[in-house]
Order: sequence, then structure tokens, then C-alpha cells
Amino acid sequence: MGPQIKVNAPAHIQVGSDCAGYGSEILALHDVLGVGQDLTLKFYSDIDEQKRKMIELTHEFCGIAPPAKRFRYRDIADRDNATAPTCDLYVAGPPCPAFSTAGLRRGIKDLRGKVTFHCLDYVRVQRPRAVVIENVKGLASKKHKHVLETIVECLRSLQYKVHTRVLNAADYGVPQRRERLFIVAIRDMKRQFKWPKKCALEPDALAKFLDLANVGDMPPPAKLRVMAKKIPGGVASLARSWYVVDLNSSPGWARVPKPGATPTLTRARCGAKEAYFVPKLGRYLTVREMAALQGLWPHLADKMVETLGRRAVGGAIGDAMSVHVLQRLFPRVLWSAGLADQLPHTP
Repeated sequence: MGPQIKVNAPAHIQVGSDCAGYGSEILALHDVLGVGQDLTLKFYSDIDEQKRKMIELTHEFCGIAPPAKRFRYRDIADRDNATAPTCDLYVAGPPCPAFSTAGLRRGIKDLRGKVTFHCLDYVRVQRPRAVVIENVKGLASKKHKHVLETIVECLRSLQYKVHTRVLNAADYGVPQRRERLFIVAIRDMKRQFKWPKKCALEPDALAKFLDLANVGDMPPPAKLRVMAKKIPGGVASLARSWYVVDLNSSPGWARVPKPGATPTLTRARCGAKEAYFVPKLGRYLTVREMAALQGLWPHLADKMVETLGRRAVGGAIGDAMSVHVLQRLFPRVLWSAGLADQLPHTP
């Protein structure tokens, strides 16, 4: 899976999470906090009932006690933040369709686009020591840049030091082209914050995430021939190298990524029975493989599928934050906020 990056932290770190999905931040913190460190999830919210059931499974697998029932929120918009628990590290992944280049791009005119400001209200009222907010890179585009500037100004007015950057999972050892905007805000900064350095993607990285023994005998779908026209050598070339192609793309969005990395995993595609095709293996990516590419433990993904079904879990995988990126980012956030005593010697 991802890199095991350990940090020395205080005996107790309190975490709060909004739009929590299946708990990517819990999985990442489980890895980055050293043995004997105590992690408490004070609260979480997600409007999707099935995702709330998934995060309960994540708590169970990580050995973390769930929050009190009254602090397992459904809709952040209905919450009185004055009564919400305080925390040291606040993590939020507000809905992205309002800012995505693949959507209608209605921004804050879309109700989902306003969720970020409910997150900011929590920060205003409870003032956590460190804040990490993730969204699509479209939030930093020219069309929505004014929204990002407003978010940054709100945080600065609350006396936070704010940093923003688009991080690509492929720059952190994960064979997936997944660009996401991260907003890091730290109150009472103890040490200078620095973004994690990029690391080269190993040539055979993708193969390590795939079940190579699972080989299909189905002929290439007709759509694969359309994709093959975009590269020299056609279908034969696709089958020789580690390509992963999205066969459900419309002609205007059809892209063939470079060999060795998958396209961005999305909710619609991961939730579908057939989407990302691996010509070299003659089959589609499995839920287990998509889970691994997102940093969700495959055995935990299996339990989620058993409990809630493939479509729900696949969709949640496509929505989720990359655990691998969070594993690189969290140690630097904790270090800067004074919540970790030693920065690990990793890129």
C-alpha cells in the first residue's frame, strides 16, 4: 500500500471530520501515528447514509472508538457548530461537482458548493489548531478562483496561516493521475509548513496494485479500438504496456493516459460494473484494485462490499481523498501545528 510514515505525536490527538466519506483521514492517521499514540475521532458528518455505515466499518478495522451518537452528523448544514466538539485537526472533503470541470460548474450557486462555507463556520466557532480541506482543482480555476480567494481570506481573518496547492497522487508513488486542491490552515504555527516533496513513480508501480493472476479472456471491447486510434501501434500497443483506459468516456472526454498510471478514479466510473479497462490483462479493474489505488485497505473494501454492495462502495472510492497523499501531507501539518515532535525523514 502506501508509505508507512511515522511521527512522534502527543499522547492524544483529537480529530473532527466533515463530508467524511469512508474515513480516508482515519486510515492515513492510523498509519502516520506511531505505536501507542492515541487518536480520538470527536465527530464526523456525511449526508450519505451508506458512507456513514462505511466509516463505522473503518473505525472497527482501525480499532478506533466511534464518536458519541449525537456527534455522528448527517447534514453539516443543519448543525449548530457552537454545540459541536472541538478538535486539534479538522479535515473536510466538501462535495466537488459544483467546481469540477466535468460538471455544470455552478460553483456556490449549487447548494453543494456552499458546503465549504459551513466547514469554515465550524473553524470560526471551534478554532481547531490545524485544518485540511480537499476539493477538485477546478476550485483554483479562473472561473472559481474568487471562491478560493474568499475561503483563504476567511481563514486568514481567523488568524490562520493558509497554504493552497494542487497535489497529484501520481507524484507520491501512486499510479493514478488524481489532481486535487488542498487547503492547509494552521493556527499558532509552531514551525514553518512545507508541502511534501514529489517522488518519482516507479516504472512497474501499477503492476504492484493489480492482481496479475486475474487475466481475462474477453476480446477487446469495440470502444477500445476508438481509444487505440489515439496512440501509435493501436490495440496491439495498448496490450503490450500497462495502459488503463476509461471505456465509458464520451468522445469529447476520451483520453488515453500514459502507460503505468490510471485515469482519475471517479464516483460514476468506480460505481459502474465496467469502466476502467486493462488491455494487458483483458479485463476491468476490480473494486479491490481501485480501493488499493485510493489507499483503502482491500480487506476493508471487501467487508464494505459484503455489507453495502459493490456499487455503493465503488462510488465512495471514486469520491474519496487519496490516503497515500494524506500520508505524506499529515505529518507536515502535525509538525507545523506543534502536534508532532519530529518530522519523519521522508520526501
